[in-house]
Amino acid sequence: MATIGAVSGGPSAVTFSEDRYWDLVKETLEKIYKKPSAADDADDLRHDVAQSSQEEQTIFYHAEPLDVAADIVGQAPSIDDVLQYQDLVRDRFATWGIRTPP
Repeated sequence: MATIGAVSGGPSAVTFSEDRYWDLVKETLEKIYKKPSAADDADDLRHDVAQSSQEEQTIFYHAEPLDVAADIVGQAPSIDDVLQYQDLVRDRFATWGIRTPP
């Protein structure tokens, strides 16, 4: 994500994209895993990722926010988690003005 933003819109686009990514991780923690208190863990991880090399960041941001949230809470996503996440992403994209397939 960071690389795409850097190419298309400069540093502020990178921050905006990363903010959206981490907002989705936190929303997943809250709505799917029912662990809003884990948001601090997400903030810590975000800080760690920001301190890593550009290559490591690029690899990291290819992970779905669902998988990152699942790692934070220490459990693999279930089928129900994936379905809820798809609905969450669809709703989130609508608020961002991004069209999704039916």
